[in-house]
Amino acid sequence: MPWTDEEDLARCLERAGVALAGLRERCSEVVVFGSRAAGIGDARSDWDVLCVGDGATRRTRELDLVWISASFTRGDAWTTGELASHVVTYGRWIVGNPGPWVSHVAITSQTVRRKVRWIQTHVDTWRRFWPRCSPQLRTRYAATLRYNFLRLDFLLRKQAVPPRQSLDRWFAELSDRAEWSEAMAAVAKVRDDFVSRELLPRVCRSSG
Repeated sequence: MPWTDEEDLARCLERAGVALAGLRERCSEVVVFGSRAAGIGDARSDWDVLCVGDGATRRTRELDLVWISASFTRGDAWTTGELASHVVTYGRWIVGNPGPWVSHVAITSQTVRRKVRWIQTHVDTWRRFWPRCSPQLRTRYAATLRYNFLRLDFLLRKQAVPPRQSLDRWFAELSDRAEWSEAMAAVAKVRDDFVSRELLPRVCRSSG
């Protein structure tokens, strides 16, 4: 899908009680990222917007408005983050120009460790609550694990994580999903009887 113009974004922001003109005044940078910025979204795709300035993050069904301060962009927590590499690779600046932080963005071992810790923490939580989970919730957890395995795979190759639609296509083209899932579970150090029996089969079956 071609880039959707700023009028569409302005209408989406207005429905969330945010004025694009106000963002222009308050932000040193406003960047659209995600599937719309990458040109692979559709009319149902939400808007992902990064604002550099002082404001509160806001999420609705059609908008993910992420605020970070200018000082935060100067730290490793941001420049080695998964989102920063995605924004640099796929983002479209609609206010300001790419800031100095852009030249410092890198996918490092720290980036990978954060993703591994995220996976480990969530798998531990799912393991505790699994007996009380509905079939629908179990499927949802497996899909979440699948997407984070995919993200980890890209980060291990030092590639920015693409939008979800691209992850879906990449997963669909895997020749051996079971082997890949087992390998990613091993990398994340979560491979045990519970994961192999309950989660990985669902990861292989899950779809976007």
